[in-house]
Amino acid sequence: MKWVLILFFISFSSTSYSQIQNIDSFIIAFNNLRSQDIRRNQEEYFRLFPKSYTDFIQVFGDGYEIKGILGEQYQLYVPQYFALFEISEEEKMRAWIDIAIEGEWALGATSDFAYILRNKVLTNTALVYGILSSKSSSQIECFYRFLFQNVNMEFLNLPKELSDYKEIDREYYNSMNSGLNLAIQDSSIIVKRYLYKYSTRFCAIGNLMVNMMEQLKIYFYSRKNNVHTVNPGYQTKNSASNAYTEVIAQLVNIQIEIGEEGISPYLQIANGVKDLLNREFLPGDNFQEPEDWINNTVLKVNLIKEELCKQN
Repeated sequence: MKWVLILFFISFSSTSYSQIQNIDSFIIAFNNLRSQDIRRNQEEYFRLFPKSYTDFIQVFGDGYEIKGILGEQYQLYVPQYFALFEISEEEKMRAWIDIAIEGEWALGATSDFAYILRNKVLTNTALVYGILSSKSSSQIECFYRFLFQNVNMEFLNLPKELSDYKEIDREYYNSMNSGLNLAIQDSSIIVKRYLYKYSTRFCAIGNLMVNMMEQLKIYFYSRKNNVHTVNPGYQTKNSASNAYTEVIAQLVNIQIEIGEEGISPYLQIANGVKDLLNREFLPGDNFQEPEDWINNTVLKVNLIKEELCKQN
């Protein structure tokens, strides 16, 4: 038993030392790539990037219990992994798939990884099919389960880019659909865990968004009702702009911790507000379309706020 413990200790120590050495090399490769984006540096960064989901979590954390060696810098490292144009698309896709097949949705790095990968998959479905069709049904199911797991559950059905495979390969289609259904089942657990950790901050953001929409509505109607007046509504526009800025500041602050996907629905609303604040309303303009958007979004934001503040 004593020798077993000694061997285990030696093995563990060697592994830890190796991981530290790889991390140091990985950081150097990243810095080299940032300073000179050439083939050699891209290949080295690609070679040293974590090859499995387990290693990925050890390096970048899971947003919950595991902090990760580079957890606070994942927003630099993860997007860079998807931007290696000197590496062939097939080689990159195979590496991305190897990580995703083992994956489970988590905050931060994993969320960003899945978000970027989903877009890559939907624009390269033939390549993905060529790689996954040689794998087992359970592996294909696991891949698509990971791909569609997220807090927003924007996909309740397979997107058209994938649903077309129903007529091409029924078994592959069934595995994809099964993965999506598992992701939908996971959503309630994911959302509950996610909102529990950030409930207070999200509730505050919900209240700020309600105020933002109220200020935008005041500005919009002051502009609509005084469209022939020179420079009307600047005071109300400033109030709306300040409310927008406050919402964006809070979203950017929390995005650092949870990734872009977790706040994307709120960013979309804020971007809509920004577009209206930047718009020059003139006599003869169509006010009905922005008015409908504002009224619908006010209702939507109030529902969002109620949902976000339930945990408090």
